[in-house]
Amino acid sequence: MNVLISIVLLQIVFILYLNRKRVKGKYQLTLPKIAFLSTLLFYILLIISAIYLRHKYQQDLDAFDTNNDGLFTGNEISEAQQTAMKNFTSDTGRNFVPFTGIIFSIIYYILLLPILIIFDKINTRFKKTND
Repeated sequence: MNVLISIVLLQIVFILYLNRKRVKGKYQLTLPKIAFLSTLLFYILLIISAIYLRHKYQQDLDAFDTNNDGLFTGNEISEAQQTAMKNFTSDTGRNFVPFTGIIFSIIYYILLLPILIIFDKINTRFKKTND
């Protein structure tokens, strides 16, 4: 859950930064380009989070291997070790992130672009009424 919150917050900051640069005219960015760059960042963050979780679960599991032989024997086996083993071996979602990430990224782009367009229209109307 913390990873998801971090991704969302990073996306919001990234979109606001790019939109501010677009409004100031410093970059030739259109709303579809901003949505695409944000989608690309979203996909990369999904991949990085899967890699991070794989290493985290591996370290959690390795902590129970006290004699460093790569096997769990005798007093190394406990309920906590079995939970760590289950977390490490239940990796279907982490293995398929490159593929499912593409699907989620496409959905993210499809949802993000209209939202950006709506906010841009609201922003331009608000500026016209203030001028």
